[in-house]
Amino acid sequence: MSDPGQSVRLVGGYGTLVALAASSILVVLVCVEIGLRVYTVLAEEAGLRDLESRREFASPLGAKASLGDIIRPSSRRAVVYELIPGVETLYKGQPLSVNEAGFRGRHYRKTKLPRTVRIVGLGDSVMFGSGVADDETYLARLADNLNERFSQVSWEVINTGVPGYNTTMEVAVLESTGLDYEPDLVLIGFVSNDFGLPNFILYREDPWTLTRS
Repeated sequence: MSDPGQSVRLVGGYGTLVALAASSILVVLVCVEIGLRVYTVLAEEAGLRDLESRREFASPLGAKASLGDIIRPSSRRAVVYELIPGVETLYKGQPLSVNEAGFRGRHYRKTKLPRTVRIVGLGDSVMFGSGVADDETYLARLADNLNERFSQVSWEVINTGVPGYNTTMEVAVLESTGLDYEPDLVLIGFVSNDFGLPNFILYREDPWTLTRS
């Protein structure tokens, strides 16, 4: 006859092994989960640092560029992203140059000279001039027209437009940079999608949330 006590001991020992195995698997899974989350955080931070370090446009003169090639994250939270200073490329088939201040077209010193009337334009791709050359944007044409018709003063028109900007971003540009140019007039180019979100948004999920793996 079999010993009932021995059977109980065997069953109890088997249960202990199962519990230990399950506990070990759980510990391994938790460690893997933590490791992957740490890796995600580090990889995301490295990616952001790489984007934010884009101080110059890497492609050669004449290269065809997309919007993603000519922008970088902005250090100004409300601006979100900005043009990379020093860009010289082809954008939508037309020559594009970005000055050292990060705006399209010629560079202007911030201190305004006497007998100068200065206009700062705030806008998106329409004001920026997607699909036209630097001297064909409507702000460039405005400057030429004013200087031709009212030559008793010098007219300077600064184009701060960037594709995908909305009104909130444009106001942030005016506050952080545009007012430094001592504008006599500010033009806002408004289109219907200015009520929407910008083309790019920096969205960062909480890597430590317990609501998902």
